[in-house]
Amino acid sequence: MDERTMTDISDFQQRLRARLAQAGIAATEDISRVADRTVGPLSSAQRRMFSHWMRFPDSTAYNVTVSLRFDGDLDIDGLSRAFTMLVERHEVLRTTYALDDDGNPEQRIHAPYEPVADVVFVAEVEFEARLIEITEEAARTPRNLSDERALTVVLLASAEEAAAVFSVHHIVWDSAAFDVLSRDLERAYRNQARAAEPLRIQVIDHALWERDSFSESAETVAQRYWGRQFEELPDPLRLAPPSEEERGDTHEQSRRIDVVFDESVLDALGALVAETKATPFSVLAATFFCALNRLSGQSDIVIATTPVGREADGLGDLIGSFINTLPLRIGASPNETFGRIVERIQGAFGEAMTYAAYPYDRVVAGLDQAGRVSSEGLFQAMLQVVSHAVTGPTLGGVTSQWRVHATGASEVPLTLEAFIHPAALELQLTYQQSFVSGSTVDHLLGLVGEIIRSTPVDARLSSVLDSADRAFAGHVHPAGPVIGV
Repeated sequence: MDERTMTDISDFQQRLRARLAQAGIAATEDISRVADRTVGPLSSAQRRMFSHWMRFPDSTAYNVTVSLRFDGDLDIDGLSRAFTMLVERHEVLRTTYALDDDGNPEQRIHAPYEPVADVVFVAEVEFEARLIEITEEAARTPRNLSDERALTVVLLASAEEAAAVFSVHHIVWDSAAFDVLSRDLERAYRNQARAAEPLRIQVIDHALWERDSFSESAETVAQRYWGRQFEELPDPLRLAPPSEEERGDTHEQSRRIDVVFDESVLDALGALVAETKATPFSVLAATFFCALNRLSGQSDIVIATTPVGREADGLGDLIGSFINTLPLRIGASPNETFGRIVERIQGAFGEAMTYAAYPYDRVVAGLDQAGRVSSEGLFQAMLQVVSHAVTGPTLGGVTSQWRVHATGASEVPLTLEAFIHPAALELQLTYQQSFVSGSTVDHLLGLVGEIIRSTPVDARLSSVLDSADRAFAGHVHPAGPVIGV
């Protein structure tokens, strides 16, 4: 896919910074460093995840478990020291979360520690099985937000291979943190005798800045906007329910299906992006909507996304979670063309991004006061699109590859993550086992691939779905291996 067409959410954020400031919704001035480095408030993203942890302390829905596989002769002791230097540099990796005496959530920063919990040496024939065992244990062990060790690392090595498995809570991690960790690990591994320059700001500074960045008038403008979007709530998304055998033990228990589509589907996605002059996100959101419309019969569906808000100077250097939830309400009639649906999603997303810095919990609180939020929330489906290469660190000439592992739980009933690689399109669909049947999920992924592969921009919604369904029934969709996780 042509890089010129690979505009994604972060590009929107850059172009909309002036609009954000003009609307008074978010400031663009520098974030100041606070003097007290021990205790502070939580950001909106932190508050939401802390609230979830308080209600479900044994949940793994917000676990982030990553394996890094290294190709080359790695200095294991040097890597261990580099992870320790990472904890020293980033306060968020040694932060706990609790309620103060008045019942308000706060974050507390602690002294550095050594995050490598274990170094395991195995024979080469045991390496793969041991790596699977370590990652599965890490993914399914709940993270404790009252534990000062926010980062846990296990190093695994054989005579020919090495890997690092690390686990954090999503409260300290977003998709942009991968690049930060790679850069800082490389620097620490290379210069272990000399600490890096101190960070100008830390996550606690952002939380204080965010708390004070909304005027009363800006709050009113944002609430009016979201009130118009959800003046009347659409019906919750309904898909074919699972059988009793498929249902999980808890409402969050989930399964992830990974599908890799070949280069022909990637090229087709690029062609749709170019022809509609839209972003990959907008095209994939339209595709996701069309597939959900076919399987649910619903024409008014809310699909949420979580853009990363790192525009302010200094945030790009931090490990942390700077996401906010944007619920996008999408509707279409059977006579609308696919291109028109893409166009309307692009416009709706651009408009919503004007209010992207306004915390989602305040959106929900405002709508809840007006009696407009059901017990099932504003959305049941989420879409994330990563359209830039996410590479692992290169340590002394040794390259690495990331893999993010399924945790077996999800707070959102249905989440589609799309990774646009140089020669393939990878989709990861995580679904609550109490929400939808496995066969429906297979059908959904097949429809998504076929809609991308064969849909003309001027095709009407009804014909798009008819042809996609016929192709799926004939097993025409060019999916690669389907991996249940």
